[in-house]
Amino acid sequence: MSSFDGQDLFGSGSVQILVQPMDVATKLSGFVGADGVLHSGLGSRGRGLTITGVLKGASAAALRILIEAIEDYMVDADDDGPFDLIDDFAVTYENVMLLAMRINTPIMRTGDSEYRIEYSITGRQLYT
Repeated sequence: MSSFDGQDLFGSGSVQILVQPMDVATKLSGFVGADGVLHSGLGSRGRGLTITGVLKGASAAALRILIEAIEDYMVDADDDGPFDLIDDFAVTYENVMLLAMRINTPIMRTGDSEYRIEYSITGRQLYT
């Protein structure tokens, strides 16, 4: 079961995490009268994560509560984050910040009186 900061934010449905390549900052500098350039490595900027899945709830209001809980981590991230993200396969991504959430479908009601939406979240795994 997936979790973020020990909370079951995404556990109502399956979660997929797409890990992007690590971003590394560099600087190229040229000098007057010198041939070539100087390359300076400025360190890692972390890697992007795309978290997709389905949220499920007993009502549209229950879905709204789940969405707001995820959004709270985006708003309050500077206070306590980053946090550990654990996917459905128990793989841990340390030092993750949630940056943006997109709802990809309208709220749908399934035949068994369950409500659901599909979402995608942009995150960043930081290196400390």
